[in-house]
Amino acid sequence: MLQPAAEGGRLGSGAGEGGAAGTWQTQLRLNLRPVADSLVQRYGRTHVEAIDLPAPVEVRARTGRLQLRLFLSSLTRQEGGAEMNYSYTADGLLEIAP
Repeated sequence: MLQPAAEGGRLGSGAGEGGAAGTWQTQLRLNLRPVADSLVQRYGRTHVEAIDLPAPVEVRARTGRLQLRLFLSSLTRQEGGAEMNYSYTADGLLEIAP
């Protein structure tokens, strides 16, 4: 069974369908910060509220039989002192090879 983990950009696997408790382990990790920084530099200003991208940007993560493809359509970067927060709108496709 696969399920998005609590942190953005991560995919974990855990207990079976029966609902038994289990330990979730990260299967895929996708770091969107470099992509977000690059898109903000290209399409936005230093203190940008939101960017609607002219075309979806595809970001991929792959390991073993799993491949995650995200198609980013909008991006928000918020600066607050020493902290930087990102949020995005995306469609995703998870592929599991046999």
